[in-house]
Amino acid sequence: MTTEPARWLWLLFPAAAMSLGWGLRGFIGGGEMGAMIPGALVALSLCLLLRRNAPDDVAMIAAIGAIGVAFGGQETYGQT
Repeated sequence: MTTEPARWLWLLFPAAAMSLGWGLRGFIGGGEMGAMIPGALVALSLCLLLRRNAPDDVAMIAAIGAIGVAFGGQETYGQT
């Protein structure tokens, strides 16, 4: 028997991962390469909540999350 995570956990856990990743982005380095850190952390937190634990799936989801946030970071630098 598996239980679903609480609804508040779906908001709080990825938000905490994003804030930690954003702090690491500012400390390690900015730009699109630094933006990959919070993207990967949010993707990994969603993998935990969705119980996706196959190593290939987790690696692909983390890579897509990191690249997606990096493209978003590049878009904002390109506009301003």
